Amino acid sequence: MIAEYALEPKLVASWCKDQYKCHFFRTNFGSNQGRLVSRYPKKWARRVWDSFSGGSVMEKKRLEELLARLLETHIKRKDFYWDDNLSWLDNAVQEHDRHPFRAILAKNNASNRPEILGENAIADSPCPGWDSPHGRTVSRKAPEMAATVKRMLNCCQWVKFIDPYFSAEKRGHKKTFTEFFKSGKARRGRRSRMTSPTKLHPTKVPADHTWTKR
Repeated sequence: MIAEYALEPKLVASWCKDQYKCHFFRTNFGSNQGRLVSRYPKKWARRVWDSFSGGSVMEKKRLEELLARLLETHIKRKDFYWDDNLSWLDNAVQEHDRHPFRAILAKNNASNRPEILGENAIADSPCPGWDSPHGRTVSRKAPEMAATVKRMLNCCQWVKFIDPYFSAEKRGHKKTFTEFFKSGKARRGRRSRMTSPTKLHPTKVPADHTWTKR
């Protein structure tokens, strides 16, 4: 499972002050960890740099590497809520009420909202908002399978489906394939490059299914 996290810019900027924290968060985000950073707002990275001040050359380098890692696979929100008169955290809470994040990581949680996690909360185990399961059992129904991998498909620019048992003549196979394409094309904030399944055809190659456009 892949979940979306909102990260407070000044919190992220503080991580480069501690090489252990920087390493921990750099390695605990990414599609392989089931945690993706939300680019909230659009100039989120710029806000992180604006929060960085008085750091050494080494700390600046750490922050560069950290942001590069966090932004490798991130989520772009479309039509998000933002009020320039509010702080980043207050805006994130409003946006969470509109369209929930898995969690909001921030320096403080003065309002004791359950969706806000501080560094100390993450250190505790178990931590429901942070612990991310790496697998899920689903029924073999096309809509449920497609919904399960939708977030993963949203991270992709190109997708290749490989199934040696797929047959375009079988109605159930075509339905599943179509549901995957529908999930992949419903991408927020970026243009999908997934081709319509009606334009894909299998070539008759023994023991292999190679897809070509026609």
